[in-house]
Amino acid sequence: MEQHESGARARLHRALRTMEGQHDRLHEIHREIDRHLGRGNGVEIEAWLRRLVSALEAHFELEEQVVFPVVVELDPAASGAVGELSAEHHTVLARIQAIIRSSEQTLRASLPEIRERLAAHEAAEERAVQRALGDAAQAS
Repeated sequence: MEQHESGARARLHRALRTMEGQHDRLHEIHREIDRHLGRGNGVEIEAWLRRLVSALEAHFELEEQVVFPVVVELDPAASGAVGELSAEHHTVLARIQAIIRSSEQTLRASLPEIRERLAAHEAAEERAVQRALGDAAQAS
C-alpha cells in the first residue's frame, strides 16, 4: 500500500507542476483580456475569451483525469468535494461561453464574478490537494 501511495503522490506532484504553468498562462490571458477591454477591441476580446475557454478546458481535463482521482485515492473523504469541483468546471465554462459575444459593458460586469468564482475554485482545489497530501503523509 505504501508503494502505491508513493506512486499516487508522485503522479499528483507531477500534475501540480504542470498546473502551475497552466495557472501562469491563465493569468496571462486574463491580463490580455483586461488590456483589450481598456481599448474597447471587441474582436480581440472575443479571441482572448476563446483562448481562456481553451486553456481552462485543458486545465480542467488535467484535474479531472489525474488530480481529482489521485486526491480521492489518497483521501477518500474528498470524493464529495471533488464531485462539486468537477461540476463547477462545466458551470464556469458555460458562463464564459455565454459572454463571449457580449457587449463590453456586459463583459465588464461579468468578468469579476467569473474571476472570483475561479479564485474560489482554485482555493478549494488547493485545500483538497493539501488535505490529501497531508492525510497520505500521516498514514505513512
